Formats: sequence, structure tokens, C-alpha cells
Amino acid sequence: MTDYLIPEVRKTIPNFSFKFHDLRASYGVNWVDAVLQGEDTHQRYNWARDQLRKLLWHANATTTDRYLQYRQHMHQLEQADVDWNLHLLELIRSA
Repeated sequence: MTDYLIPEVRKTIPNFSFKFHDLRASYGVNWVDAVLQGEDTHQRYNWARDQLRKLLWHANATTTDRYLQYRQHMHQLEQADVDWNLHLLELIRSA
């Protein structure tokens, strides 16, 4: 990774950094998405949450919940960015 992948990515993204935890977190969120595909019931979600906690060796389920809330938080941040940009455009147009 450090000899080949990271130097290759840094050709287009100079400040790129990478940690093992990045893969671990991505794996966890993607695993839950795959497990819940087409079956997002409350019971199935709780099962997937508990399995993920065990897979990632989280002592506290709150840590696992932070992983699972990541996409929702990112969506909220992206929407806030879109809304802010629209607001700025409205201000510019009305000036």
C-alpha cells in the first residue's frame, strides 16, 4: 500500500493520506448495507448492528452506532452545502 497505492493516488491528490482504520470503517458500513439489502426491518437492523459490533470488536455499541450513522450525517452535510450554495446564489441574484 505504501509503496504502490498511496504514491499512485498522490499523483492526482497530493495530500492523500490513508490509515488502516479507513478500510475497517468502510468495510463495516458496506457490510451492513449488503446484509440489509432489501430487508431493512427493525429486527434485521438490530441483528446487523450487533454482528457489526462483534466483527469490529467494539466493546460499546455506541461506537458501532457512530459507524452506522456516518452515511446519514454525510448526507445531511452534503444537503446543507447544497442549500447554502442555493442561498448564496439567491442573494447574488437579488443584489
